[in-house]
Amino acid sequence: MHPRVEKAASKEPNYFNKRPGQRKSEEWYRRQLGGAENRLHGDATVGYFESLKVPPAVRVFNPEVRLVVLLRDPVRRAWSSFWERPKPARYKGGVPGGVRMLWDDLLQPAKVWGAEHVNIPWGHVRRGVYIFGLNNWLRHFPREQLLVLRSEDMFADPNAVYQRVLAHIGLEPFELPVYQKYASKSRGRLPEDLVAALQNFYRPYNAELKAKFGIGWDY
Repeated sequence: MHPRVEKAASKEPNYFNKRPGQRKSEEWYRRQLGGAENRLHGDATVGYFESLKVPPAVRVFNPEVRLVVLLRDPVRRAWSSFWERPKPARYKGGVPGGVRMLWDDLLQPAKVWGAEHVNIPWGHVRRGVYIFGLNNWLRHFPREQLLVLRSEDMFADPNAVYQRVLAHIGLEPFELPVYQKYASKSRGRLPEDLVAALQNFYRPYNAELKAKFGIGWDY
């Protein structure tokens, strides 16, 4: 870890995405981040990305915050999302069950999540429409405070991506002695027709993502 970064007590404090009556005190949250002076502190709560209420709350807390978003190919993300669910909640039948679930999710009619979330349907497939979440954050923060990266680039050259993050948050270059690999489990393969359908669904959203942020996936 960079010597000017302090590791938080937990990776995902889940502070800003709690309702005011359920949220712990700001003093508690600051303790989670760490208290060392002259160091930077971070919060990697995944659920912040999708909530309409989190960006304005973060802006009140720290209007100068530097934001980093790491995205992966939405087709692979949808498949991984199925396997990350608790086992009792998964469709039975392993890979075939997951395939059925993604087809169901892809073909379901449009819904609205509600005022607390982004205005797209909930589901393993539609959570990969990243442009909606990013536009939500841009309503509250200037573009230069938001760095958007691809997971594939991080896996291919972790040091290069790490140096980009350091530059974005205002720190001098620093090389780690080793970049440990995580989450390398095999999830099985999706049928080609489902992959094609998912790619077709994401293609217009990925085009908008590439036009605005310079990253995307070419199918």
